[in-house]
Amino acid sequence: DPDLPGPPQQIRFAKVVVPLWRKALARPDAEPRRLACATIGLAAGRGMTGLDEFVAPLSEIVADDPDPLVRRAAAAALVALGARGAADLLAKAAARDGVVVAAIVLPALARWGSTVATQPWLDRLSAADAPPARVALAGEGRGRTGAEAAAAPLERLLLDADARPEQRLAAARALGPIRDAGL
Repeated sequence: DPDLPGPPQQIRFAKVVVPLWRKALARPDAEPRRLACATIGLAAGRGMTGLDEFVAPLSEIVADDPDPLVRRAAAAALVALGARGAADLLAKAAARDGVVVAAIVLPALARWGSTVATQPWLDRLSAADAPPARVALAGEGRGRTGAEAAAAPLERLLLDADARPEQRLAAARALGPIRDAGL
């Protein structure tokens, strides 16, 4: 049977969701706030426009919400919205809330060319006791932004026979954009 293309998909967003998200973000219980954050991020990722009004409330959630799951969902939504103005806040959240949030935030900061996490990335690359996932994220982040300052710690990590394989691989991948010869 031939593969016949169907009609193009058109995603339409109900206008009623925006006021519902506002109400959910203002609720005292965590689950509606988390779901609102997650669906705002999902809608932004699928092309919904006009969501800039949520950058400020999502930023407040990332900064102050007591629930780490809600903070993580809000950070992911800010990334999906492309909220470059929240880069400082997102970098702090990545440092505070663990590797899951860092895995969401740090690649976005690198894609955006943000230098807000440069020193923490370099510190992580040089720390012998840093968790492997954090080192991999740091190496990848600095490599994507092409920071020459990251080359020396990345080379040390790459050549360290005692380093974990995933750390060495991340270092090799991160060195690519920085150095194209001599490796």
